[in-house]
Amino acid sequence: MKYCPKCNDTWSSDLNFCPFDGSVLSTGQQGTVALYDPRIGLLLDGRYRVLTPAGNDIFSEHYTATHVTLGKKYRVKFLRSSLLESSRYRSIFLDLARVRSRFNHPGIEKTVDYGIIENRLPYIITEYVEGQTLTDFLKTRTLTLSAAKDLFLKILDIMEYVHSEGYLIQNIHPSNIQIVSSVGSDPQPVFGDVGMIRTNIMNPRGKISFIGIPEFLPPEIITGSEPSKENDFYQAGLLAYYLLSGKTPVYGKNLDDALMMDKRRQLASSLPETATPEIKSLIRQLLEVNPEKRLCDFEKIRNILSPPKPRKSIPYIFYILPVVFAVTLISGFIIFRKKDTKHITQAPEKPPTMPTVIIKPEVTSTKEPLTRTDFVVKIETIPTEATIQTPDNKYISPAVIHVKPGTQLKIKIVMKNYQDKEIILLPSSDEKLIIHLKPEEKTPGRKVTHEKPAMKPSKGNTDELIDPFKKN
Repeated sequence: MKYCPKCNDTWSSDLNFCPFDGSVLSTGQQGTVALYDPRIGLLLDGRYRVLTPAGNDIFSEHYTATHVTLGKKYRVKFLRSSLLESSRYRSIFLDLARVRSRFNHPGIEKTVDYGIIENRLPYIITEYVEGQTLTDFLKTRTLTLSAAKDLFLKILDIMEYVHSEGYLIQNIHPSNIQIVSSVGSDPQPVFGDVGMIRTNIMNPRGKISFIGIPEFLPPEIITGSEPSKENDFYQAGLLAYYLLSGKTPVYGKNLDDALMMDKRRQLASSLPETATPEIKSLIRQLLEVNPEKRLCDFEKIRNILSPPKPRKSIPYIFYILPVVFAVTLISGFIIFRKKDTKHITQAPEKPPTMPTVIIKPEVTSTKEPLTRTDFVVKIETIPTEATIQTPDNKYISPAVIHVKPGTQLKIKIVMKNYQDKEIILLPSSDEKLIIHLKPEEKTPGRKVTHEKPAMKPSKGNTDELIDPFKKN
């Protein structure tokens, strides 16, 4: 840890200047050491017991805490003591807590609660991340080019998520990123703070629109521009530089020196030697001094770091073979079906259900010859109960009707749900009775019966179907 000899605040060891007053941070013995910390032992909201100090960031001092009922470990962030007197800072600090509570991403420390004590000491409670800062992580190892790319891509994913929610990180630097490592898994970056407290502070070169680490401030912020998404891409470029070299890319003997624009312009010519030409070009585009020319496209950055693998060219024959096979298979199936259908005897269509009319001569006695002056005809219908109408009478099937020689008798058969059937009985001079069935007419809404040929009984007892219009 380092401390500021002017304001006596402590800071992360990767900082060179105090973000508040610009003083060069010291690594020696802190001038004033508090013997008693009144925050230790506080019970927040009746649930969270404050335990021990756990570092700090630019705007807050961190402590560990435990849930008195669940026993779960949490992190408590109090607004820095040097900012407590400002009601504006207290209000902004709680506003940031509300914003951070909306984020739901494994790469962002989850805010679970926030509040204020006696309207003076605001605090934020987050899940406790078991890890180490990126600064400490790189002190014990040097990342390979592949590991640095993987870690940067994960940080890029977090950055894209925050932008999709309509916010900016504005605080991309090594001390704000925790690296969570576990056996058998790749290191996972987790941001502690997302979103900066905007303010106006004075430095030797003018006003800065928000407090931040001088070495990681974008050039447009130094010149007084408003925060924008281009700021995050510039800081991402500085972080890529840091991942490859393990060093802060911008140095200076004092705050004024560190904020000089020439320092930013020189970055493009001092890229890490371990980087490939493609990655050097990417960092150069991210560190573009003019934000309008800066590379600010997540997809393009990913394609540079992990270009899509080219598709292997497939010989032309492999495209043709499946088509030929499919055509052959379908053609064979069609030919087989044609041959097979030749041996299938098509069943005749079943005629529609219709009433059946049976007409035969009526014999009064088997001993008497079949000669008579009147023709006696018995008419039956299937199904029965049809109405048989003559010009003089009406019968219910079956019916026995007498027909005189030399006359004709028109009979109408009426059956429910069927078209009416008309029969004409024509006695001939040769003792034969010609029975003529009138062709039926199709009537809309009624069933059409099947046409039958005329019936002509012989002199015996057996009925015959004879076409009276056919020449013998």
